[in-house]
Amino acid sequence: SFVSNLPMRPFSSSSSFGYFEVTLTALQENCIVSIGLALESLPSTSLPGFAASSMAFVSDGTRSHCRRKTVVCSPYLPDGFAPGDVIGCGYFPPTGDVFFVKNGVFLSQGFSLSSSRSKHLMHAAVGSDGGCILSCNFGTHPFLYSIANEARGPVSGQQPQP
Repeated sequence: SFVSNLPMRPFSSSSSFGYFEVTLTALQENCIVSIGLALESLPSTSLPGFAASSMAFVSDGTRSHCRRKTVVCSPYLPDGFAPGDVIGCGYFPPTGDVFFVKNGVFLSQGFSLSSSRSKHLMHAAVGSDGGCILSCNFGTHPFLYSIANEARGPVSGQQPQP
């Protein structure tokens, strides 16, 4: 697992959320991938959503979070995600709301952090329990989710759309 160096913040003063996308290219059979948010202290041996103060959309179609050492998993998307899918995760720091996107389509609010937890600096977190090939986009390339592109603004060298 890895956690981003910098916490998730809004793209700019005119945007209210931060966002990143993960493209899953290959996945070993029976491998689980977790994409979400965590405190910076997520152990590299733990999957997001299964370690303290973390939450994630899991490739088996569940959403998972760990609070007070208790892991809670609930159904989220029946078909989960697989190689070829692009999964996005957005975070509204002022409200603590977390949402997920699959292949450019907004899924729904994934989690709502309590007001005390939303004050923490949450980091992008991605992990797997086996072999996989994936890439992360924090805004250096256009996102599949168009609303995130509007919030981010043009990528360096990219012309704004009329």
